Amino acid sequence: VEIADTLKFQSNLSYGEMEDDFLRCSGSYSGGQINAEWGADSVDLDFITHFLIQKSDAIGTISTTGELSGTLQHPQVRAKFSIENLERSPVRFDCITMDAELRDNLVQVHQAKLQYGQSQIQAYGTIPVNLLNSEMENRNVDLIIQGSDLNFDFVEMVHDAYNFENLIFDIRSNITGT
Repeated sequence: VEIADTLKFQSNLSYGEMEDDFLRCSGSYSGGQINAEWGADSVDLDFITHFLIQKSDAIGTISTTGELSGTLQHPQVRAKFSIENLERSPVRFDCITMDAELRDNLVQVHQAKLQYGQSQIQAYGTIPVNLLNSEMENRNVDLIIQGSDLNFDFVEMVHDAYNFENLIFDIRSNITGT
């Protein structure tokens, strides 16, 4: 770390017997501007949960990359992540991926995907950061969700795991099968 008019940092973290660093981050802060980036490859969720306030029994591996820029008052974040073989009873996904961006109090989901066997759900759109703030005037979610090859086991698993209240769906469907 250098301390002067500009703060610069770089860190590579590893643990246990891993040969490679599991978390890389670097960046700078100068004149009120932040520029940083990070990355992590195939980190066990079990390891990450040790650092969380609310513990989780989730298992799987996560990989992520991202960039942070802007100011402390108006940050901009672009992040990509994938979780492989996620299990948290009663839910299991083969893969979850997301590419999203935070800018101007909106989360722009460029692509999100859940995969369970041949079943797949994709989503993209915008979500306001203060969605749960009842005093905020515009709390509209503009999110398009598409599914393909959804079998009833998948639908039942998601339905049983999550309580979806106060949602309105506009559904276009194409149902095939025997």
